[in-house]
Amino acid sequence: MIDRLTAAYRPLATQRTKLAVKNLIVDGERSTIDVQNSSVPHDHLEVEAWIATRPDLNDVSFFFEDGPHGEWDYGSAKTVQAEIAEEPTVILDLK
Repeated sequence: MIDRLTAAYRPLATQRTKLAVKNLIVDGERSTIDVQNSSVPHDHLEVEAWIATRPDLNDVSFFFEDGPHGEWDYGSAKTVQAEIAEEPTVILDLK
């Protein structure tokens, strides 16, 4: 699992991300989410996210493609689901 402070991107609480994170319940199933560059807030990407069982941690982890860094284990799926659900919904201006 990565230190969230070192992630190039982080999940952005858009409606799409909230629905995707909430509905990711099957191991390995993928969905598209919105992410925001940790250093450049106006830099957004659409990336794949998924959950996977981690027997070594006795938990299910939330993974996503962290831009140029490849895939990252962002932490416990339940924790990520709760955090995204609590965040105010972001509406992206894609003009």
